[in-house]
Amino acid sequence: MRFTTKYAPETLHDVIFPTQRAEDVITGVIPDLDENLILFGPPGTGKTTCAKLIPLEAARVIHKDPGLQESDHQFLTGDTLNIDKVKNLADQVRMVPIGMFPKHVLVIDEADRMSPSAMDNLKIAMDAAGDAAVWIFCTNNKDKFTAPVLSRCVDLSFSTFDEDRLLQKATLILEAEGCSKPEETIRTVIQASKNDIRKLMQKLQEITKRRVK
Repeated sequence: MRFTTKYAPETLHDVIFPTQRAEDVITGVIPDLDENLILFGPPGTGKTTCAKLIPLEAARVIHKDPGLQESDHQFLTGDTLNIDKVKNLADQVRMVPIGMFPKHVLVIDEADRMSPSAMDNLKIAMDAAGDAAVWIFCTNNKDKFTAPVLSRCVDLSFSTFDEDRLLQKATLILEAEGCSKPEETIRTVIQASKNDIRKLMQKLQEITKRRVK
């Protein structure tokens, strides 16, 4: 099994947060979901995984069920959100949500792929929702967001990670695989991964395969 699957976070506690601020803000919105978020940074840094876990963690707290595996949220991608669909979202969020949450939860991945006209109308949808919805955006390019949308969100960078956080996670994975390595070796692997968590998982798996051979 690929390490990217085997060691994929199942809770926010498992997530490698890039900074203490990112961890504090994200865990702080649980369970009320009272902040719109923009998680931005290059591919492979765990933005989408984290975004999906936010409503799931909130549902676990609200329903007092730590084993809960699903939550009522919409997962959308920017390339599917044209101007008409954004306008439909504005109508949808005016309705009372039915499900786990007292508000609509919308996770929009690759939000930078929205058309300019769709992005312009996103502000209208957010204003129509007010406190009745929370928006969680993932993007590789925060510059594609308009100023009105940015002003309605807390933006968190997933660009540069604290090396010690990555070291702790990498060490735990190697130990779980019965493959102990010196700290200096692990730090070299981390630095070669260049803040790409997906790439780091691949390199750690390569290490364990070499050990088996």
